[in-house]
Amino acid sequence: MAKAKVLQGCTITMPKMVLCLNQQEYDQVMKEVNSYSSVYLPKSKNACVRIFDDPEGNELFIICLDAAKDVTVMDMVGLIVHETVHVFQSKCANMGEDHPSSEFQAYGIQNLFLTILEAYLEKKGGSVKLCI
Repeated sequence: MAKAKVLQGCTITMPKMVLCLNQQEYDQVMKEVNSYSSVYLPKSKNACVRIFDDPEGNELFIICLDAAKDVTVMDMVGLIVHETVHVFQSKCANMGEDHPSSEFQAYGIQNLFLTILEAYLEKKGGSVKLCI
């Protein structure tokens, strides 16, 4: 008898996200989504999330972080967590999930955060070693 095949799937799809660390990266994304928004970051802000539709009509989250400013690693991690929560909240609202459970929130935010952090570290040429 053949060995049972384990089926893998995801009940919730990861939102489409792009991380921009400067105006040039942001302008390129704007070009790719056939949109125009000259403002990369609002004045006096170190981070924000912009939401657009991609060419296929799917929601696209553009996470903008000012990597040029002199911020500590802890500050940058804090900014990434903050913007992650905004992405999660928007995704929940679009799903009609008005009252997500605490575990759904925790795992959802954790998954998004790690994805964004990994993209940030790749762009900055670093890595994280966790000690547990």
